[in-house]
Amino acid sequence: MQTSILNSSFDIFTNIELSSQSAIGKLDGSTIIQDILPYAMEPRQQITNYDDFVNTFVSKMTDTSILDADVAKLLFNTKVKDGIFTIYTIIEYPVRESAIFKFETSSEITYGILLYAYTIAYQLMYALEEEDDADPGHIPGMVNRDTSNGRFGIWGHDIGDLAYNGRSQVWIHDHRVVCNFICDS
Repeated sequence: MQTSILNSSFDIFTNIELSSQSAIGKLDGSTIIQDILPYAMEPRQQITNYDDFVNTFVSKMTDTSILDADVAKLLFNTKVKDGIFTIYTIIEYPVRESAIFKFETSSEITYGILLYAYTIAYQLMYALEEEDDADPGHIPGMVNRDTSNGRFGIWGHDIGDLAYNGRSQVWIHDHRVVCNFICDS
């Protein structure tokens, strides 16, 4: 099923599509980097374009004294590896079925682009779930989201409940990057 949100333009990406574990391939032999970013905003972060995303990240990092502005910008602009233009994002929480998205860009992948893609992936996942199964509401007597019956089976949390906690795994291959940023609620 092709959806309008997957056809939306996110300034730096030339293509965004749902993908699968088989498309990612084996992770053996790849370079693994863990915990690359400190607390790094929330998946609900409003996105207008990549530059706005970077400015918001730098502002949050400096406002909370986690990083100074120059270090935050340097980290965001550091290439993951020369010649990589494809990202796979894996989202495993809070879902019954993992959500995997493929992002392609004409710019080489930086750590900032990884987090930008991951934030867009979370927003796409929630939007696709809404298309499959309108808002399931909340568990009676609780603030927790009820489980939806869409393709991912989102449970327990609205997107606004989630925040990146600084834990991550990034697998770097010759021609692609696979990333999983961990969220808490």
